Amino acid sequence: GGKVLAVDTWLGALEMWDREAIDQSRDLEIVAGYPSGFRTFLSNMMHIGVRSQVIPFPAPSTLAAQFLQRHRISVDLIHLDAAHEYEAVRDDLKWWAPLVRAGGVMLGDDYLGHWKGVRRAVDEFVAATGTGLEVHAHKWLIRRRHNDTWPKVSLEQRDMH
Repeated sequence: GGKVLAVDTWLGALEMWDREAIDQSRDLEIVAGYPSGFRTFLSNMMHIGVRSQVIPFPAPSTLAAQFLQRHRISVDLIHLDAAHEYEAVRDDLKWWAPLVRAGGVMLGDDYLGHWKGVRRAVDEFVAATGTGLEVHAHKWLIRRRHNDTWPKVSLEQRDMH
């Protein structure tokens, strides 16, 4: 009975724009100068029959987190898989963590392998919060216990950036 909020710009990751290092399996499929990822996403949701359960939110990750915070919306599960650079992952953790309800889970991709920024940001978050970390294949997972005090980010702090 729940809903999935799918947050993405659908513009592709940095490495997808770098024509020198492009992975052909991750082509942006540019049509009329614009990546076609959003149209592909909507088509996939329709074809698998989950259009009414999945709500697309075409925005940068931290903007979406700030929107949810402003409207006092909390969530049971967050899956982070946006940027792979350290600063972006650190900011995602900073903005999304306070939105996870006690007993909820935050997880993400690309913990292992060549994405050193992901691993560094997750490790720093775990160390700063005293939270346990589970790693399954390339996924990282953090469970928010009922007594965890994860960082709080106020909208005033956002306005200072």
